[in-house]
Amino acid sequence: MIGDKGLLWFDDDPALTLPEKVEWACDAFRRKYTRKKIAHVLVHPSVIDNAVFATVGGVLVMPDTSILVHHFFVVQEEYDGD
Repeated sequence: MIGDKGLLWFDDDPALTLPEKVEWACDAFRRKYTRKKIAHVLVHPSVIDNAVFATVGGVLVMPDTSILVHHFFVVQEEYDGD
């Protein structure tokens, strides 16, 4: 995660599912960085039931112990310095 560029999203709404939260985070990323592509989303391991990874809407969701619960780090594909 160190050096990755992207958008950190917080969502603790118990009424939303993991796929809905990931979609909200990805939508916010796309609105903010209109010309950037999403590489993957990092989440706390507890939110994907300790799975190695999951896919939501074609986006890879991976566990990372450095991400806090209820946070979603949408990582920008191939950071190019801008």
